[in-house]
Amino acid sequence: MRLFPTAKSKRWLRHAFTAAELSLVTALLSSIPISSYTKVRQKAYQTQCVSHLRNIAMALSMFRDENGHFPKAKFFTRNPNDPRSIRNQLAPYGAGNKSMWICPALPSAFQKYGCTFLYNDELGGKNNAPNPSQTWVLIEITCVNGKLPYPHPDGFNILYADGSVRTTRKLPADILRNRKAQIKQIVDEMVAAGF
Repeated sequence: MRLFPTAKSKRWLRHAFTAAELSLVTALLSSIPISSYTKVRQKAYQTQCVSHLRNIAMALSMFRDENGHFPKAKFFTRNPNDPRSIRNQLAPYGAGNKSMWICPALPSAFQKYGCTFLYNDELGGKNNAPNPSQTWVLIEITCVNGKLPYPHPDGFNILYADGSVRTTRKLPADILRNRKAQIKQIVDEMVAAGF
């Protein structure tokens, strides 16, 4: 074992990388997959959310077949056990899985409500929607606050009365027009929660 560097080892040291250079290269290399991973994860959340809404659409269809009308549920409930919540009304029709009602892309603070979707309660008790392909049934809760980012890269997921699910950045006009008081209350709660 040599205690002092030789001429050969001194040459090698001149051509070696410093710790700072190695850490810079490591940081650059590790940042590449993380950004790709984030995009893949966001797309997976969007796909999972769409899948949840399609399953809810099937439960809604079974409810309507049996009862002859849309559920008489509330626009939004803060209590996950409220019998007037859309989640609890569709539970007997295959939509009882709690995770089905939570968009995985949304912050965990929204999960306390047990449902991260708003229900179009104007459909409650009606046999049919006037224009099913344009009438929203469920929409993600973050749509009510223009300051929050879209939950998915392509916007919000919306379930329509014809059973289709679409992702869009354009909100249905009637949600903002007809729901100002309810939306203000939800937005105030979001702001109080730090969103």
